[in-house]
Amino acid sequence: MWRTGGTYLAFSLRERNPVALFYEPLHEDFSKFTREEWDRFSEPAVAAARRHPVKSFHYLSDYPFLSGAGVAGHREEFAFRRFVLVADADAPDLADYLAGLMRHASTTGRRSLFKFCRGFLRQSWLKARLDPITVYLARKPEGMRASYARIGAGAYFYSGYLRILALNRNEPILAPVHEFVAASHRDYADADEARIDSVALAGTVSPETIGDVFLYFWALALAAHADPEVLTLDAAALGADARSRAEGAEALARHAGLDVDLSDALALDAGNTEISRFRQPEFGRFLRRALEGARLDTRGFSAAIARQFEALLCE
Repeated sequence: MWRTGGTYLAFSLRERNPVALFYEPLHEDFSKFTREEWDRFSEPAVAAARRHPVKSFHYLSDYPFLSGAGVAGHREEFAFRRFVLVADADAPDLADYLAGLMRHASTTGRRSLFKFCRGFLRQSWLKARLDPITVYLARKPEGMRASYARIGAGAYFYSGYLRILALNRNEPILAPVHEFVAASHRDYADADEARIDSVALAGTVSPETIGDVFLYFWALALAAHADPEVLTLDAAALGADARSRAEGAEALARHAGLDVDLSDALALDAGNTEISRFRQPEFGRFLRRALEGARLDTRGFSAAIARQFEALLCE
């Protein structure tokens, strides 16, 4: 999800391994700008403002671009539409796009390293199509929200969650939440396409509802990766202390065969033991219903992440 430390980890892996990094391949803007424009957007000062590491490469260095246009095969609708994909879903354009990126990497003899921010409810489909080695980086909600506020991008991220909800309102795991939010907030229910696609969408609901929608997606995303084949890392642990960094690097080497240096990892959310809770009890009921019958193997979660997940599930 957004602001979990995934950029740091992906850049660190790209720096030390023969991989092609496909950074946020479902981002809505990748077909809008040329390589030259992305080179300018990714200058060190811009990256520093996001608290992203400054490297000799940038977000789109490894992508194939069309001449004078954006990333080959990319479509803007990949970002937020059809956000929930089950294993056997038919999504040929998305499948062709990701396969094209993998072919591009193989032409230079590199493995494909996908760093998703918009794949968290398409995990079963991605697993079926790509046969990937999956690492899920989880961060406690309060740390994520503090990060949204710190970089002044809360409206963008919260509008993103509300946009996913609006554009995928017929999906069973999202339908009751959308119905509840729309019934409670007329401006959200009546939002036209232009508003749904803008950061103004966050202003159509109350702060309490924004927080609950965010927590709902946080729990769904974690549940989608509660699988023994997925390595789930606690983002806070990567920079907590030398032992935690060593354990994280060892886990990545064992699970994915990738080398990583975590010596400069930031200590995220130090001392924060707060457990986030839904403000509106309906969301706890929606979550339990969404996950009813799901086989969730939570043994791979850290104690802190597991406690947070269980608190929401028990609401």
